[in-house]
Amino acid sequence: MKSVENFFWKIFRVFFPEQRKWASRVLITAGISMLSGPLWVPYVNAFLSRYVRIDIPDASTTGWVCLVLGLLCLIANEALDRWPFKQKMTAEDKEDKNTLYELFSQMHLPTYDWFFHHGKSSMVYIPALHYHHGVEGYIQATQFHLHDQKIRESVELFYQSCSRAFSYGFYFAETSNPNLQKFSNQHNVHTDPNAKAAHDDFLNAVYEAEGHLKDLYKAVKTKYPDFDMEATSKAARDEQRALSETTGF
Repeated sequence: MKSVENFFWKIFRVFFPEQRKWASRVLITAGISMLSGPLWVPYVNAFLSRYVRIDIPDASTTGWVCLVLGLLCLIANEALDRWPFKQKMTAEDKEDKNTLYELFSQMHLPTYDWFFHHGKSSMVYIPALHYHHGVEGYIQATQFHLHDQKIRESVELFYQSCSRAFSYGFYFAETSNPNLQKFSNQHNVHTDPNAKAAHDDFLNAVYEAEGHLKDLYKAVKTKYPDFDMEATSKAARDEQRALSETTGF
């Protein structure tokens, strides 16, 4: 039923386009008709001259003018259709933008990139844990709310995937690099089914989290083109540095 309705509206728009598109269609049709005069004017002239003594004047010049004007109108209409008109933000949109600004101010995106990079090698990039806790605390607060369902779902899916990845800390051990932990040799993925399941789900969670963050980034930038992710990442990094200087960690 939906496909039939869509087909109907497509046909309707062909014969009844927007008012601004009528001009181009009329001009192009008139121009082509006039330019094709040599194909039909002699016959019509012969008929009219014989019976009513009327001659049709040469319309080729006018035809070219109409055709050119019609094509210009067509190009202008195409440009208008493709122009990204700025939609007026509603009160809910403004609330969501402020909420997202606070949320992304908990996230240093370059750190998450390193988390995904090392996670695909079965390692945990520890600095990302600080930002995960920041995101967790913010979205679990009672005042956190997003009106946009698509963005809200992206936030929730991203958080859930990161939580899964960080939930397998028991299976990881420290390395010579204080920022990295690796899947411990004490848990043999070839002989221990639980270790195998944990290892595989950790990898899946990392890949999923990366995909959800990309979806979230795209959704936010599409709805709010002026959203400054660099500023929010800087705010998150500055907050982490200030906390590190205060606590010594």
